[in-house]
Amino acid sequence: MTKSRIGRPRIVLAISLAAILLLVSAFVPATNIIHAAPGDVTQVKSGRVASDSLTTGNTTSWTFGGEATILPGAKFTHSEDAQGLHIGVQAGAPSQWTGFYAVTQNTSASLFHAFITLPYTSMPKGEEYNTGLYVQTSNKHMINYIGCLAVAFDGGPYFWTVNHSFGPADQTTTIETLYQSTGTMPLAQDCTIITNGNNFLKVYLGGQVVVNRDNLTLSIPPPFNAYLEVETTSTSAMRNGTYTDYYATLGEDVTVSGAPPGGKVQIEDSSGGVLVSSTANITGVATLNVGQLQLPLSGYFIRVYDVDGTLIGSTPSAVTVWGGDVYTVSTV
Repeated sequence: MTKSRIGRPRIVLAISLAAILLLVSAFVPATNIIHAAPGDVTQVKSGRVASDSLTTGNTTSWTFGGEATILPGAKFTHSEDAQGLHIGVQAGAPSQWTGFYAVTQNTSASLFHAFITLPYTSMPKGEEYNTGLYVQTSNKHMINYIGCLAVAFDGGPYFWTVNHSFGPADQTTTIETLYQSTGTMPLAQDCTIITNGNNFLKVYLGGQVVVNRDNLTLSIPPPFNAYLEVETTSTSAMRNGTYTDYYATLGEDVTVSGAPPGGKVQIEDSSGGVLVSSTANITGVATLNVGQLQLPLSGYFIRVYDVDGTLIGSTPSAVTVWGGDVYTVSTV
C-alpha cells in the first residue's frame, strides 16, 4: 500500500512519462523473482486404531459380559440401532452392584473417546446407577482402570466424575476420585481419556480438560481394553445407558516434521480458516493438539508456512485427520 504524502508539492505531477517508464522498468526484474512451488505434506503414519459409530447395528467388534451374567436374579440386555449402542442391567438383590458391559480387544491406543448419555437425573430410594467409558489394563491379575462416568442416585443431583480404581482381578479395593462435577451438567456429552497407564492422565469432558496430570501412580500396564458399561443397584427396573461415536487413537497430537524452525503448521479448512496452529521447534517438528475436538476431522488441509508466512507445503487435497497422525513436508 502506498502511503499518502499530504502537502507534497504538486511539482511531482510534472514528471515526464518517459521518466515514469524508466522508473517502472528499473523494478521489472524484482517482479520476475520465481519462488519454489509448495511441496507436498504427506502422511507417514495414521493415528487411527479403531472407530465405531455404534449406530450400524453391527456389534461384532465388541465382547459383552459382566457380573449380571452370573449373579442370581440379575438381568441384562444390549442392542444397537440408529440412536446408539444400548446396554441395560438390573440387579438381582437390593444394594448389590451389578454391571454389564461391551469391551474391546487388546489395543495399543492411548486415546479413547465415546459420547455417553445419562438417562436419569436421580434414582428411587436406596438405588444407585452409573454409566461410562473405562480404560483398563488387559492384565488378568488386576482390575486397574480409569473411569469417566455419569452418576445418578436417590435424591440426586446427578454428576460426572473421573475415577482411578485398582485392585486384584476380582474386585476394586481402592477408588480415587480425580474429578467430580458441581452445578448443572449436560445429561449427554463427550468423554475422552488419554493415558500412558503409568503417570500421565488427561481427560476431556464436553471438550473441556477436567484432569491433566503427569504425577500419578496409575499402575495400569498396557495393552489396554476399553469398556462401555452400566452398573446399578436397582432392582425396581432395567437401567439403561446409550453410547455413540467410539474411537481410539495413538494420541491427541498430529505431528508434522520437515517444517522450517519457527514456521507455522496449521490445520485449515478449504477456505483457509485455521482450526489448529502450531510453531515448529528448532528441529522442524510441530505438534498440533486435536484431542479436545471430535475426531476425525474430515475435509481439512495441513499447511506449512515459513517464518515470513509464505506457504511452503500442503497436503495436495483435503485429508481426514486423527490424533496420532504423523506427516512430513518435502519442499521442492
